[in-house]
Amino acid sequence: MEETDVTVIGGGILGLSTAYHLTKSGYNVILVEMAKIAACASGSNAGAIRKLDLTNEIDSRIYAGSYKMYQDWNESGELGCDIDLRETSILRCFTDEHVERMKYGLWKRRLELWNREGLHLVKRDEWTMMEPNITKDITWGIETSTSRINIFRVCRGLAWTAEKNGAKIFTHTKVKGVGVKNGKVCTVFTDKGDIKTDFVVNAAGAWSPIIGKMVGIEIPILPAIGTALVTEPTPSITKHRRILYDPLWHDPHQPFVVNSTDPCQRLGVTTEIDRHLTEDNYILARSEHIVSLPSKGAKTQTEPETLKCIAEGAIRLIPKLKNIHVIRAYAGMRPVCEVDGKPIIGEVNGIEGFILATGIWHTGMSYGPMCGKLVSEIIQRKVISIPIEELHFSRFVKNHHFPYIHLFRNVN
Repeated sequence: MEETDVTVIGGGILGLSTAYHLTKSGYNVILVEMAKIAACASGSNAGAIRKLDLTNEIDSRIYAGSYKMYQDWNESGELGCDIDLRETSILRCFTDEHVERMKYGLWKRRLELWNREGLHLVKRDEWTMMEPNITKDITWGIETSTSRINIFRVCRGLAWTAEKNGAKIFTHTKVKGVGVKNGKVCTVFTDKGDIKTDFVVNAAGAWSPIIGKMVGIEIPILPAIGTALVTEPTPSITKHRRILYDPLWHDPHQPFVVNSTDPCQRLGVTTEIDRHLTEDNYILARSEHIVSLPSKGAKTQTEPETLKCIAEGAIRLIPKLKNIHVIRAYAGMRPVCEVDGKPIIGEVNGIEGFILATGIWHTGMSYGPMCGKLVSEIIQRKVISIPIEELHFSRFVKNHHFPYIHLFRNVN
């Protein structure tokens, strides 16, 4: 039997960051991943990093903390590689109809916040020379910037650094159960042996509800699939590294409508056209809609209808893409909290040592580094750098009891 201070379940950015921070503080850590490192959502995204969220203070502080870590890692080389942190330009595209909707509700508020940050709607005439290939249906734009990183270098670098600091990483290892004795976690059972442990961090993403059931709780997470297409290398047909367009002007907190007859809305398809940081490919994305977990392992199959919607949306936005071949497609599962769409972070009351770090479904690379630090602070019983009470599992409690807690599994 292996023995450790902390067992982290999940080899994505959250689990890896947690292992990194804990080993830097001298903790013994074992990380268990059912597939390979960054096999799911952390390995199937464009690597965009948010620096702030104009509508949410907690998210903004977490994003800022993560971005500072990326800067430090990029400058110091601590992760053993160049993580390729770069500033990139974004053009957000709008039609006249979209601009009309900005007079009301959520999007009126968002436009006000953009304006406060010095970001303003600009008529097509002022940027058409830069982007002549965008369809003339787009009449407005907002130019912003973001940062990008190489997701695989970050994840593998965190794994390498954690191992250098003493962590053990077991890939292709499936968790079969979590033992709880006298209200405290004590053992993780895997298909390759048992692990005696004082803490368990459930960073299993879309699979986190399965781990939750092992200790008798229902975690309100649903699996959403994110999909992207990759084109053949081609000369650039855009000036901005990233071009965003939402044809249906979704509510960002409700990006898909399950029963919609419109496939784009039902599949949560928006149009994101990303120029690869170092190669000459375009990445065309994205979709987010609820599906079932794969029957075996972490491999996620792409769906023909979704691929068709993404391709058609990209061609409508930039017709010249019609003449460029797609060479591959990929998909990854993302954990969506079905109650409020927010992350779930913190120790579960009533199960000492069982900590959740899940529910981050479209900003994982922006959340991951700082979230790992917060989880390590929880385990070390330190003052938390950022108050995260509103992200705690206890927000699902009604009448001061846990409706999701069932019978604990006791181990003698």
